[in-house]
Amino acid sequence: MARVKADINKKPIPELLQVCGNFYTAIKDNNNYPEPNPSMTDFNTAIEALAQAYKDALDRGKSLKQTMYAAEKKLRNMVAQLGAYVQWASKGDEQIILSSGFKIASTNRNPKPMPTPQDLRLSFTDTPGEIWLRWKPVKYAHMFVIQSTQSPENESSWAKHDNSTKAKILITKLLPGQSYWFRVMALGTLGKGAPSDPVQKKVL
Repeated sequence: MARVKADINKKPIPELLQVCGNFYTAIKDNNNYPEPNPSMTDFNTAIEALAQAYKDALDRGKSLKQTMYAAEKKLRNMVAQLGAYVQWASKGDEQIILSSGFKIASTNRNPKPMPTPQDLRLSFTDTPGEIWLRWKPVKYAHMFVIQSTQSPENESSWAKHDNSTKAKILITKLLPGQSYWFRVMALGTLGKGAPSDPVQKKVL
């Protein structure tokens, strides 16, 4: 089973923009990837934002470099998220992966099912309707799928809330006074692992 490789870690911004433009062109009308995550609209917006920030930093000096670095970080994180989606959607098919513009990673290990995320924790922020969700990292996980419900006893009520490429996520726009349950699944080469034990919070 093939694994996705973005190959952008050491690329300077001009090359990063070119590679991301290739990803955008390859995926936006690709039937193998019907619901890209992030969306191609958001991805293209991030490409354009970095291109403009890079130009501004070159034209107007050091004061705008922080804006450029922030835009670069956002785009690189999006590439990681998009690569995880490509891995999942392609099911490890080498030709489908290559059709996305991503490369194939070399590996000497056999993929294994993803373990269940552990130590899921919820904590409030200073902003009403926001909660941080954190858990222990899972080795070899490409992405995490966060599910939520307000009726945990009904298995069919659990729905995808968001994705994250890190072992944490900021949950926003929750309704004050409402109770929410969350759980997390790790996504790897062989697909999703079992969901974590659910955790619950009543939103302030």
